[in-house]
Amino acid sequence: MIGIDIHRETPVELLHTYLLGQVKYVWHHMHSSWSPKQFELFTIRLQSSSVDGLNILPIRARYITQYKDNLIGKHFKALQQLGIFHLDDSMCPRLVQDLWKATGELGALLWYTEIENMAMYLVRNM
Repeated sequence: MIGIDIHRETPVELLHTYLLGQVKYVWHHMHSSWSPKQFELFTIRLQSSSVDGLNILPIRARYITQYKDNLIGKHFKALQQLGIFHLDDSMCPRLVQDLWKATGELGALLWYTEIENMAMYLVRNM
């Protein structure tokens, strides 16, 4: 279409494209096969997380696991930052752990609001 640059005119934001897309589906895939005991273990582990240095509100782990299929962006943001630290072979297969790790790493890169030294950033993150 003449006069429209689809890359500039299409709203793309982290909430819809990443948190409510990628992270939501990874979370669902992981927890859909959990037993009540695994939910309880994850809840305890997640609640014990320190959020010092993170730009998120205090964790409400019981709420997250109770309403696991009705979460909003702030819950997914917390999960993508902290989830990998609370998973082991008793919670999910190694492949799912690797997926969570990649999801967390991608999220950390996406939330850079300003890159002061592009050359150094590329060296450290490539």
